[in-house]
Amino acid sequence: MKKKILLTLSLFLFIFTLAACTTDEEEPEEENGQEESINGETDDSDTDDSDVEDSDEAELSDIPTTAVEADDFDVLVAALSEADLVSALEAEGPFTVFAPTDQAFGELLEALDVSQEELLTRDDLSDILLYHVLDGAFSAEDVIDLTSDGSVSVETLSGEEVTLSVSDGNVFVNGVQVITADIETSNGVIHVIEEVLLPEEDEDALIEFTLEELSNYDGQEGRDAYIAVDGYVYDVTESSLWTDGSHQGSVTAGADLSEALDNNPQHGREMLDRIPKIGILVSEEV
Repeated sequence: MKKKILLTLSLFLFIFTLAACTTDEEEPEEENGQEESINGETDDSDTDDSDVEDSDEAELSDIPTTAVEADDFDVLVAALSEADLVSALEAEGPFTVFAPTDQAFGELLEALDVSQEELLTRDDLSDILLYHVLDGAFSAEDVIDLTSDGSVSVETLSGEEVTLSVSDGNVFVNGVQVITADIETSNGVIHVIEEVLLPEEDEDALIEFTLEELSNYDGQEGRDAYIAVDGYVYDVTESSLWTDGSHQGSVTAGADLSEALDNNPQHGREMLDRIPKIGILVSEEV
């Protein structure tokens, strides 16, 4: 009986010892498993880095939002809203926008002698804004490549063309230098310029006036005030050159002022840039 008990105890101790040894041997495998898990996490972290890069790209805003978030496009943003072009420039695109700064718009307001409110209610506001937009994304490097053989004309979304050129590594549009290039957006690229681009006058849209017809626009009794200079007719009704029905300096409404401007250094022909051109002066025989 004692032998059976001793044999049973010995067998039990053997089994216990064997189980303990087996457990000790398996522990390293668990550590290896932990290392594999850590390595797996490291691999995941690499993937996360890639995801972060993709996220950075995804964080790019569209063109209107980028303009809003910037500090120097308040007038441009207001103009896009007034012309109902925000949704158009939120589209997939891609687009290239030559964006005038607030200072550029300020200089335009001074040149046209109008207020910001008057500018934003112009009938051609949409055309002016679309004249700054190209279909497709053109980086500065793209423009440099495109103009390797000289300046090129590119159609804008207004239907009119602008001229792209490069000088000393600087990009120009219609002779206006890009001061900050390649602002990336989710649907294109923005290039900053310090001058508002204006489409060239459509000669076919200008009205023909004889000198007699021009004289009917003398600004008196509520009539509009027109002048002629070098064969073109300009509307000075809302200009500071014409105030309360009286001429300022040599500006007399209803007359051809070509000779007067030649002899008047105070105004000179630079004033014509501030006045809307509406017609062509033709001879009486026409």
